[in-house]
Amino acid sequence: MSTHKNSPPASSSPDDEPIGGPREGSVFRSSAVMAAGTLLSRLLGFVRAALLIVAIGAFGANDAFQVANTLPNAVYNLLAAGLLDAILVPQIVRAFKTRSGSTYVNRLLTLAGTVLFVLTLVMTAGAAVLVNLSAALMDPEWKAIAIIFALWCLPQIFFYGVYSLLGEFLNARGIFGPYTWTPVANNIVGIGGLIAFIVIFGSGEANADPAVWDAARIAMLAVPATLGVIVQALLLFIPLRNAGVKLRLDFHFRGTGLRSASKMAGWVFATLVVGQVGFLSTSNISAAANAWGVEHGVFVASNAAMHYTFMVFMLPQSIISVSIATVLFTRIAAAAADHNQKEMVRQYHLGVRTTLLLTQWLVAIIGAGAIPIFQAIAFNESIVAWSGFANALVVMLPGLAGSVVVLFSQRIFYSLENGRPVFLTVLFPTIAQIILGWTFKVFLTPAWWLVGALSAETISRLAQGVIAAFLVYRYLPQARPWTIIRDVFHYGGLATIAGLAGMAVLHPIGAYQVGDSALVRFGGAAGRGLLVATVVTIVYFALLYLTDKEGSMRTLTLISGRVPALRRFLPAETVPASPHTHRRTSSVGQDLVRNLDLPVERVEPGSATLAEETRVRWSMSPPSSFDDIIATYSAPDDESPDISDWDADER
Repeated sequence: MSTHKNSPPASSSPDDEPIGGPREGSVFRSSAVMAAGTLLSRLLGFVRAALLIVAIGAFGANDAFQVANTLPNAVYNLLAAGLLDAILVPQIVRAFKTRSGSTYVNRLLTLAGTVLFVLTLVMTAGAAVLVNLSAALMDPEWKAIAIIFALWCLPQIFFYGVYSLLGEFLNARGIFGPYTWTPVANNIVGIGGLIAFIVIFGSGEANADPAVWDAARIAMLAVPATLGVIVQALLLFIPLRNAGVKLRLDFHFRGTGLRSASKMAGWVFATLVVGQVGFLSTSNISAAANAWGVEHGVFVASNAAMHYTFMVFMLPQSIISVSIATVLFTRIAAAAADHNQKEMVRQYHLGVRTTLLLTQWLVAIIGAGAIPIFQAIAFNESIVAWSGFANALVVMLPGLAGSVVVLFSQRIFYSLENGRPVFLTVLFPTIAQIILGWTFKVFLTPAWWLVGALSAETISRLAQGVIAAFLVYRYLPQARPWTIIRDVFHYGGLATIAGLAGMAVLHPIGAYQVGDSALVRFGGAAGRGLLVATVVTIVYFALLYLTDKEGSMRTLTLISGRVPALRRFLPAETVPASPHTHRRTSSVGQDLVRNLDLPVERVEPGSATLAEETRVRWSMSPPSSFDDIIATYSAPDDESPDISDWDADER
């Protein structure tokens, strides 16, 4: 019997049984569970961020802490995170279908854990080198404190790795909830630590002088940050054991079957190196702004501002993009393992279009409400700080569309176990970003250095999205890059108009809430943010309905199958009944197809239409889940040569 070149080892323990493939479930239900966990975690993250600003301000000490606390993520992303996505998910999906799956998984876990542990020791020992790489131009006093912070924070690398590794195992089993809900515990631990810090050491100006930062003060701020990551990782052992994976250490690495993936690992590592060089460029420009601000005694958007703007910028990505991509990646990998390119392309386009539609809606809200958002987070700071944060955020937002395309394109290449296109996607745009960022620094005043660097990042992300779409087309000719680019402009244009409408409603009352009371400033900012969100949502979806009625109704109908609150906003004839009711009677399939108004133009002469075929099929075998509806409603049949049916204007 033939064996796949990357299949797990044939040897297995006596009690090793196949675990099976990913558990089936709705894309939107699984994504909704993930999004809910991510949303709660992000909300707690904003509370944590606000408390951090209360405790140590938005400049100086916060810059030093952010440099140190960002290093574990940066190092982990460079040396481990991408390798897990690129190599382990496809390997794990295959392994779980074999008799030796548990043995293989335990060997992977042991090998990866060993590598992570050694990596963490080496990086912690080199804390001073890492801080100098990411903030060489920072004020010397704050840089020295950042190095001590880093010694406490860098052990997070190991636990981030354990968290991601266990999460990938759960994702490969089709269990997505715990991976996004355990960060809630991380934020709770962090919030508790910040409250204790404020009680013991005070807040604001009490922590503004580098001279007051002794070992106890530094440890009180940094230890809870690391402890939260530890808790986040360890909690995943519970659902993993419940998923049927028998965990044990297994140091027989010769049977892991990863040797054939070494070329893939090399490409992914090269890609991550390029990405981190781009990050270091922006980080050092931010550190130069910090040094200038300290020297002149004024606030300048620097490393802390970079962190907070990126935190808000990533909100649509983490709530929507990553939630959908994580679910679809398992399906794309499974389709790749079965050599089913049509299914890979279907899942790819489904993910890109749905994610673009939803993320651009949030982009419009965040862009229009940038100042109220930052006033709510940093309610005890000045207008200068809020404006600096808001300017940095707004220039970042257009790049999110490119990030969406890159995210899903990478999943295609990872499933194909081909890292070269991923590397080509980022190489030249990142080089251009670095050149542009430092060029802007030469011509802009220090208050705008960070904005210039982030503008260069935005241009790079958009370029990466275009390159990624065409590289997918090169390997999967059924993909349609021009359709993706058109959608980027379409949804981006709607977001721009809706965002301007949201800004317009703030003009009469002012973007800032003035007042001496922090509670008044926070309440006024929150109220303005809610007003902007309401107006932007109405305008965005109204424009979406006017410019693409069929496409918008199709997408929202699919989502409403797992988000019942949306049903009240949809025309009655487009709202599907509960999928559970479709199991009882043979007429439901016909009624559902009729209500959904499936496209009928995609036909060959003399053949039945898709709707007619589906009515007959469902009259004999009604759909048992909402995914059965999605499979027909958003994708061509097996005989279709491409996926143009997803686009009404291309039929």
